[in-house]
Amino acid sequence: MVRGRPVSLPLRALRAVVAIAVLFVALPARADISSWASVASGPTMFEQEGNRYTVPTLELKAGLGPPPGDLLAVGGLFQLQTHFGKGTDLALVARLATRGFVTGGFGVALDLGGYERFWTPRSAGGVGALVFGAPWGIILSANGGYGTHDQRHFGVVLGFDFARLTVYRETGTDYFPNPFPAFQK
Repeated sequence: MVRGRPVSLPLRALRAVVAIAVLFVALPARADISSWASVASGPTMFEQEGNRYTVPTLELKAGLGPPPGDLLAVGGLFQLQTHFGKGTDLALVARLATRGFVTGGFGVALDLGGYERFWTPRSAGGVGALVFGAPWGIILSANGGYGTHDQRHFGVVLGFDFARLTVYRETGTDYFPNPFPAFQK
């Protein structure tokens, strides 16, 4: 084992002061991100064990992506999709969205990922959605999935994306101002 020379007390003190000073130095930073937080509802048709069902569905999505300055934003979402009277599917999806969608105007997003169904009969598989966005946070989504045990589902839901309605909204500011927009050109 090789030992170095001992460090003097004034040198240790100087190192400690520099380390503490670095902790208290704050430089301006800008951390714009895209975020989505939506709730939607509509009918879902699904097949399980050879039977077909149509049930009302409540879909909740929340996620993050990069700043909306580029033409496309790629992010991730966590999704809960409750089929009333049956159970809830959990999903983790990737989202590819246009700038218009992210900033609260007209746009489109594509969600693709996997889901897990914990209710009987259990299932896991792929899920996807084509989401159309309109001003004021309005969304219309056509979604579907295919999983184990030949489980299939397809639904159409209508709802609101609260982040697109509030902090990311660039449309309708003449009538309903957005005093603290999250993204500025």
